[in-house]
Amino acid sequence: MPIRNRRAAALPAKLSRSWLLINAASREDFAPGLASEADSVIFDLEASVPADSKESARADVVE
Repeated sequence: MPIRNRRAAALPAKLSRSWLLINAASREDFAPGLASEADSVIFDLEASVPADSKESARADVVE
């Protein structure tokens, strides 16, 4: 499920015109991503995160 920024919170995900994928292993990218104008912000926890970093990346996203 995509995590949405505040401006897009009332917009159903299926109507999103722009999606921003953020590497969940790069915590420094979280704030700029959430502040973006993208309709939906998605944290990539699979392909972009090395296997040995997945657990900490998941914890960072939840935090």
